[in-house]
Amino acid sequence: GAKRWQTMTPEQREQARDRFARWQKMTPEQREQARKRYERFRQLPPEQQERLRHRHQWFKSLSPEQRTELREKWKNMTPEERQQMRQKWRSDNGAPDEHAPRMHPDRPERTERPARMGPR
Repeated sequence: GAKRWQTMTPEQREQARDRFARWQKMTPEQREQARKRYERFRQLPPEQQERLRHRHQWFKSLSPEQRTELREKWKNMTPEERQQMRQKWRSDNGAPDEHAPRMHPDRPERTERPARMGPR
C-alpha cells in the first residue's frame, strides 16, 4: 500500500498509474483474462518468466508503427508460420515460447534488437 508507494521512484509511480488507468478501462471479461494470464505467468519457472519479461521489454521498445506492423503480420500468419516464428524466437534467446502472451492491439509487449519488418 502506502509504504510501498513511498519507496517507488517517480518512474515506477508513473508506470503504476498507467497500469491502473488501463485496468480501469477494461471490461470485467478483460480483467478476468488478465488475472488468468497473470496466474499462468506466476506458475512458470523463473527462467521462462525472465524470457517473457525480456520479450515484453523488447516489444515496448518498438515504435507504435512497428508494434502495429508486427501485430498485423502475426494476425495474418498461419498457425504453422506462428509456430516457426516461436521456434526462431526460442533460438534467439529471450523470445517467447508457447506460454507467451498473445499479441493484442490493446496490449503491447518488448527486447533490445530491432524487429525485422521486411517481407516474410
